[in-house]
Amino acid sequence: MLEDMLDAVNSDNTDEGVRRQLLAPALRNSSRSVLLLVAAVLVIAALAVDAGRPLAGFVAGVVGVLGSIWRYAIGRRFADTGQLTARELDRAEWQLEANAAMSGLLWAIGTTAIYPALSGTTATTYVSMIFGSITVAAFFMTLVGRSFPILAGIQLSVLIL
Repeated sequence: MLEDMLDAVNSDNTDEGVRRQLLAPALRNSSRSVLLLVAAVLVIAALAVDAGRPLAGFVAGVVGVLGSIWRYAIGRRFADTGQLTARELDRAEWQLEANAAMSGLLWAIGTTAIYPALSGTTATTYVSMIFGSITVAAFFMTLVGRSFPILAGIQLSVLIL
């Protein structure tokens, strides 16, 4: 019985250690993607204005900028993964997942309110940006929790519908 308890403790420590090792590069790369997200937000807002949808561009811009600031803050707040408690690991994972949902909301706004007004190369550019976003997200969001399926699921389901 004591041996089973020790195995459970060691298993929990191993699981926590693996989570720390995966969280560290996810946070680092998440922080590195902030400027790329801001650039995407600016392009989406510009496309919206050009397509005669300034309100949609403004809303997407606000959501995108807030998401960018939050993503940066997550990276700073949880940067030292070696010092995080199990609860803080959970919180970091949850925040990355929620931030992925917020980024998905940005793309959902763009796809439902701006993309229909685009045509030709600008429409193609927008769809290419979605796939580029998914590609960038694959580098860090796949390492932690459900962040990647949340973002990609929102982006692709709204685009397909």
